[in-house]
Amino acid sequence: MAAVTDFKITWNDVLEKALKRAPTEALNRLAEHVTAEAKRRSPFKTGTNRRSINWDASRGGERRIFTQSGYGGYLELGTKKMAARPFIRPALEAVKQRAAEILKDLI
Repeated sequence: MAAVTDFKITWNDVLEKALKRAPTEALNRLAEHVTAEAKRRSPFKTGTNRRSINWDASRGGERRIFTQSGYGGYLELGTKKMAARPFIRPALEAVKQRAAEILKDLI
């Protein structure tokens, strides 16, 4: 006969706080990774755009990745005279591919 192993999880304040904090922590961690990846992918001439890429918690379940360089939008989307050189959208796609790995240690 095989031995039976029991696992007991006791609900306590630490577990409750961790479970409540997990969604926010997950979004923040993903936003940090997207921001770092966008900085890595940003077209580099003076470094102004790269330094201006950041994120914030605009609403409860959303994180906003943005640049304040004044021209980051033109780089990302292009203009009539300049081809797009996207860096935020590819960063988001790259992080989406690694999301499970990034979030693994939250569980």
